[in-house]
Formats: sequence, structure tokens, C-alpha cells
Amino acid sequence: MNPKRIQLLFLLGTLAITLHFTCCFGWALFHYLSMSQTAPAHVKQWEIIPIKKQFAIQALFTIQTQEKDWQNSFTFPPPYYPNEWAALSELKIMAKKGWTAHYKYPNQALLQNEFPLNLCIRTMICFGVLGYFFILNRKVNRNFLSSK
Repeated sequence: MNPKRIQLLFLLGTLAITLHFTCCFGWALFHYLSMSQTAPAHVKQWEIIPIKKQFAIQALFTIQTQEKDWQNSFTFPPPYYPNEWAALSELKIMAKKGWTAHYKYPNQALLQNEFPLNLCIRTMICFGVLGYFFILNRKVNRNFLSSK
């Protein structure tokens, strides 16, 4: 196979992966930034729920905003706990904390609103690899043209 075609396939593949991670990061960043309002959350009930042979913690809570009480539930994101005992010990620690709900709309409040750092790092790595391919392509073309 022609080396130019192989290089083009690698470039297109890297471009597709970079586009995918850029879109995922953009969407996650949009949701992170849109949850700009906060209100104190009053957790009414804690639950341990099984998810794919692991255990997650879920909180049923209320927030008061716009002179109305809003009830929501929030399942904490991974990493999940390998057994019910580990989830229960973490639940006891979490129950002692004071919680603040983040929301754009009160009926869709979250107890955690974390910056999508993992997707940001993956996107930056993809742009780095993509930049490497463009730099490599320029050097290869320059060397190829100067050898003629």
C-alpha cells in the first residue's frame, strides 16, 4: 500500500477520534457551565442501589427555590463500590456532610457538578497527536520535495 495512503488513513482516524472527544467534552462542559445556580439541599433519604454487580449511592433530596420545594434524586457517578459494606461506610461519611444542589432548572438539580477533567485531558491528547501528524506531514513533504 502507498505510504501516503497509510498516512492519510492515520490522519483521518485521528481526526475522527479528536472530533468525537471534542464533541463529548463540549457537551459535558456545556452541562457543567449551565448548572450555575445553587441552593442548599436537604437530603431526606439515602439508598444503596446495585448497578452491574457493584453498588452506587443515591440520595433523595429537596431544594427550596422560587418559593417552592423541589424534590430530586441523584445517583452518585462512578467509581462504584465493590460490595454493599463499602458503599454503606461511604454513605455514613456522606450523610454527615452538608450538600449544595447545582441546577439550571430546579427539577433537574445535581448534588455534584464536577468539571469534565477526564474528557478535557483526552481531548488535549488527541489534539496533540493530530498536531504531531500535521507537523510530521510537513517535514516529510519538505524532505521529499528537497530530495528531488
